[in-house]
Amino acid sequence: MYEVINKAPLKVPSTSWSTLLPIVMVATLPLIHSKTAIYGTIVHRTLFFWAIVDAMMLIMCLRWKSKTIAIDKSPLTISILLYTVIVLIADLAGEDVRLNLLSNFERMMGFVNLIHLVGFYFFFSQVRFNRKQWVYFVIVLTLTGVYMCLFGLLEQNRFADKRIQSLLSNPMHLSGYLLTLFFILLLAAEPIALTFRSRLSKVGLTGLISTIFLLIYTLFLTKTRSGVLALGVGVFVTVIASVVQYKSNRNRLVAVMAICLLIPVILYMQREAPWVQNNEILNRATDLSINSKTVGTRLNLWKMALGGINDRPVFGWGQESFPYFYVKHYTPNLHGAGFWYDSSHNFILDKLIQTGWAGLLAYLSVIAAFFYVVWQSSVSKWQKSVLSGYLTAYVFFLSFGFDSLVSLIGFFGLAAYVTQNTTGGFYISSTFSSTTVIKLIVSGVILCAFWQFVAVSFITNRQITSAYNQNEIEAMISQHEQAYQQAFIGKYDVAIQYALKHDQVFQSGLPIDSKNRYAQSANSMLANALHNHPDNPVLLSQSGFVQFSGISHSLGIETYRKLAMIAPKRQVNLLDLGIFYLQDNQFDQALAIFDQVERLDTAYQVPVIYKAYLLMKQNKVLESIRLLKTVNVSVWVDYLHVLRVMFGETNHLKELADFINQTSFDDRIVFKQNTYLTWAQIGAALNDKVQIRTAYNSYANHFLKNHTLKNEQELIQECVSLGIQASEGKIPVETMTQYFDYFPSQ
Repeated sequence: MYEVINKAPLKVPSTSWSTLLPIVMVATLPLIHSKTAIYGTIVHRTLFFWAIVDAMMLIMCLRWKSKTIAIDKSPLTISILLYTVIVLIADLAGEDVRLNLLSNFERMMGFVNLIHLVGFYFFFSQVRFNRKQWVYFVIVLTLTGVYMCLFGLLEQNRFADKRIQSLLSNPMHLSGYLLTLFFILLLAAEPIALTFRSRLSKVGLTGLISTIFLLIYTLFLTKTRSGVLALGVGVFVTVIASVVQYKSNRNRLVAVMAICLLIPVILYMQREAPWVQNNEILNRATDLSINSKTVGTRLNLWKMALGGINDRPVFGWGQESFPYFYVKHYTPNLHGAGFWYDSSHNFILDKLIQTGWAGLLAYLSVIAAFFYVVWQSSVSKWQKSVLSGYLTAYVFFLSFGFDSLVSLIGFFGLAAYVTQNTTGGFYISSTFSSTTVIKLIVSGVILCAFWQFVAVSFITNRQITSAYNQNEIEAMISQHEQAYQQAFIGKYDVAIQYALKHDQVFQSGLPIDSKNRYAQSANSMLANALHNHPDNPVLLSQSGFVQFSGISHSLGIETYRKLAMIAPKRQVNLLDLGIFYLQDNQFDQALAIFDQVERLDTAYQVPVIYKAYLLMKQNKVLESIRLLKTVNVSVWVDYLHVLRVMFGETNHLKELADFINQTSFDDRIVFKQNTYLTWAQIGAALNDKVQIRTAYNSYANHFLKNHTLKNEQELIQECVSLGIQASEGKIPVETMTQYFDYFPSQ
């Protein structure tokens, strides 16, 4: 029987350390990863979280002794439940139901993950920790944050862009984590500061403040504008909220607020100054021009998203169906933005696309209820200020970025903390005649969920990793087939990873029977995956490659014609179709596709390269070269591997070497290190000593000159000397690569 009662729900006892352990384990979640597993930084961390939440639910179930279940009726809890229900409806009514509910290994952000986040919220909001337990929790959080920062700083030079990722494998994910942890540690600073006279509190506060500065420093090194700007906005709102509440220190707080405003204003006004331009972090943070590649891409994504949100206005496409939306509403100006997108980098647009207006309004109600409950709760004035700053920073961050598991856990965790400190609410309760039966049923459901979602997914991830790293063809095939058959979450990923083997298999010296067996197996698996995910653009593209290379040209072309109908403006898919026609010697169809791609955006010159390829296959060498000369150097440099095949197939590598050599010295500034290496390799294939020496000399003058290297002149002379030796066949032309480490960003 259901009733509404005016009493607190059953809480998990504060004296139980078994309730603290899973919460502490969640605090260490960012450390969980695997560098060797496929999507190991996403899958292992998510499965670990799910396992902890399943354990939490089991603890709550086993500790339930009353015959009454009481659910908090606070606005925050109600809004979270409402949002969860609407997301479920959106996912079930969406484009790809299976992907919406289960997601895939690359993202792990489907409805199953949302349910675990809500379960975490309910468990954490019901516990009551004593002061000692809170201290342990904050210590673990702090040490985890310090490790994440130090690990990221130590690995910074491994990445060409020097953006810190740490163990989260994405600067945006790390910045979201650091931003959340910053405000959590600000919350924890107050009780320590209140007992500052004790020696232990002085040590604790010193460590906390040091960690906060380390977090800020590391956040700047992620070079995520959304994270850095969100931090400033959050701090500013925290100060404003403090000004409103603390009348005695109002003058000091106003001064701090003025400084918070002054710093970004000065930076932006001085954005052209050398001290800003020469600092990579400040330069990126102040570069808000629409001509900036990242800013321009973001604006183009938003325009595309706005153009298609009326397709499904009520419940949207589902949480994980963004790729379907993306290819349907793709605009040609996104050709340089990246291969696939799973987010528009704006939470309002993302919610509209994923869950429609119903989902967006429900999500905004969660944010509004969070703000309301913060100011109605029994937390201190300082914590109200910090939580208000956090929420503002979080919303600002999501306006230009996207969530990750760690930032979502921070959001739901802080929501649970506020709910813990909310008093005087009403609770919906239900009374049962027998608790034993309910316990057995609920425990069974939890254990089944753990096996299906956690254990099986972990096994699948290990199987797919083993299969992908398998060198023996028969073992590779059988392991992929077994992994796909046994998978629950991850079938999509097994099919994709299996298909990505097609180049390695078809271009190898394997027996034709082995290639055919792989082709038939991969094609069958992809067909089954497409049955589960109808018209999935990623699966279709991979299926077309496998079919064209291993089954029949006509079948691959037919699949890509279907993809062209689904994504009529996406150049890369149309180009692949044109290339298929070209390789099948259907020159008229190929030319028609290349012309179509060129008309979509004349600034996109890649189809011109393939039109030149077509002319070369028709033995129109001079026309082909004349056409190539109309292509920007920066474009054909990226497609030099295609030019090498194109000229090589028709025995015109000499013309390609001359074409490269005729590039002016000024234009060679866009050459990459591999451009010079390929040039030297072409010279070696032609046994042309002049081309090899010229490639080496040009490399020396381009990369080794005027880069303020300590031994610049010696390196240049050495490189030129090696070019002579390479031209005489005394050393391989690949010796050039010994200098590549001097310029890892190239």
